[in-house]
Amino acid sequence: MNGQKFLDYVSVKEFNGIKIGTLESHVEALISAAHAVYKERIYTLNDYFTVKAWATGETFKLAKELKCISALELAIKLNDAIENGLVEAPCKIPLYTWTKLLAQKILRDPLARSTSKNLGKTLVTKRGIKLLKSKLTRESY
Repeated sequence: MNGQKFLDYVSVKEFNGIKIGTLESHVEALISAAHAVYKERIYTLNDYFTVKAWATGETFKLAKELKCISALELAIKLNDAIENGLVEAPCKIPLYTWTKLLAQKILRDPLARSTSKNLGKTLVTKRGIKLLKSKLTRESY
């Protein structure tokens, strides 16, 4: 996702008497969903609570703009499944679903497409192969 765009959503909050810049909650919900789906391939209890508490209509608008609506929609479906006792968190995103969503992201998003070339270069390294193997086989963090 375009991290530069997130700078439009920084607000100043106070923490222990210190003013700090922080992202607006609805943006954090989107980042959490996209990170879980695209990068980690694992949806955690933290992701569940972040999306449940902070996702709003603004989150969906931003997800459409950043071309990651599929990740947010999957997060919402996973939240429903967790609430209905169909899955437990953390839950692994099925390989087929993950591959499909990642491919869609690359095809629909020019930024993801341009940076995917770096991914291809990384995957042919020893470290890249190890990371991919871990992502495909791990059950949890």
